[in-house]
Amino acid sequence: MFPMNAPLVQEHLKMAGLWALSRKIRFPLAEGEDITAHLTKPWGEWKKGSLATGSLNIEQKDSQILKGIKLFKSYSPKTIGVSENSDTIVLNPNVTATVERPVFEDDPLNKKWLNLLDPKKPKVLDGEFTYGGEVKRTYVYKRDTGLYEEDEIEVEGVAKAPFNPGNDRIFINAYIYNGKKDLKLLLSIIIGSFQG
Repeated sequence: MFPMNAPLVQEHLKMAGLWALSRKIRFPLAEGEDITAHLTKPWGEWKKGSLATGSLNIEQKDSQILKGIKLFKSYSPKTIGVSENSDTIVLNPNVTATVERPVFEDDPLNKKWLNLLDPKKPKVLDGEFTYGGEVKRTYVYKRDTGLYEEDEIEVEGVAKAPFNPGNDRIFINAYIYNGKKDLKLLLSIIIGSFQG
């Protein structure tokens, strides 16, 4: 469940005339805050030539208002690959998502129109993205197998670290005014982000 007291960022997109059949929005995941994974090795050194590899995975969840339905027709990226010579990985991805008009029960192509009793009050829908993942990197250390220095062998291990997970919940307020004049269409996007 998305916490009610999560911080919110609001963005307004104003469009004149009728709303197109779809609209793309772009927003920073986690409100632009760092999504970080920090690798630590228990001993030894990072193996020469080894890189921190892994991915951050972004998944769209069902709308809490439209049970069993996802708000966005498509989105990207779904996965962000990592391959870096670092033990601290910091990502600040942007998500681009497409919302289509029929999800608001207003579908001109199929001759279905939504006529709200009060077009000054928006139809509100929500969507949610969760994100998480991990990175790993190979390290090496010496292990003594006998009395002499030449009895040491090199042993490999793999260190792993998760990205700090979280979710972004998005509210879209769509002002639908079929057959109404003197109203400006306003698509309002409210994004709340929670990490934990």
